[in-house]
Amino acid sequence: MMQSSVHTIPIYILHVRQGYEDRERFMKQQLDSFAMPFNWILEHDLPDLKEEQIRRMFTGEMYGIRPEVSCAMKHIEAWKRIATSDEKGGLILEDDMLLNKEFPVWMNKFLSEMDAKNQFSDPMLVSLENSTLMFVPRSERKEGQFLYKADRLRCAGAYYLTREGAGFLLNELQKGPVEKPIDWWMGERKDLIIYWSHPTIAEQGSHNGMFASSLDHKPKGIIRRIGFTVQRWVKSLKADRS
Repeated sequence: MMQSSVHTIPIYILHVRQGYEDRERFMKQQLDSFAMPFNWILEHDLPDLKEEQIRRMFTGEMYGIRPEVSCAMKHIEAWKRIATSDEKGGLILEDDMLLNKEFPVWMNKFLSEMDAKNQFSDPMLVSLENSTLMFVPRSERKEGQFLYKADRLRCAGAYYLTREGAGFLLNELQKGPVEKPIDWWMGERKDLIIYWSHPTIAEQGSHNGMFASSLDHKPKGIIRRIGFTVQRWVKSLKADRS
């Protein structure tokens, strides 16, 4: 029987210190409204990046002082904090995530399911977002089940990572430099156990047009918001019928 206890959820928000004050206000307002304490990950902004460190850790399209590298380093910093904490895992959010109005309720359901299945000892990641518009097909859903094993990651804007998962990713970094954007790299770690949440409870504002993208410079605006909303409706309807 699934446990109903409220779980402790350490939260790490990846954020740039200057120039993204709108995102800072937005994330703070959301999490304060949920009464969920959080920690900012402010290290590794572009001006902080060191050539020697980049040469050691990145290669190919990820080599250089660039936003994608800064983003990757912030994820890695969050993994370090999770791996060295006393908690079972942690929630990592990029700073443009629009969260479900019942976000803490759903998180507790997800973590209770993990607890009931003794999954906190696994190198496990739970993808929470709909940013790639990939959903669990209706044919695979089961009543009372919220997490479904998957073979790919749905971006890395909102995910829960177990302490074992954080340690695993940090060990993987020791095997060679990162050559792809960090979400692609994570998704290709064959021994990382990936689950998708159903329902999704987060949406990336730089994908839906709420914020301009800091990586590919796509602008915010009503046209992008309408387009994303239509695509989301179509893809979710398709999943509901499959």
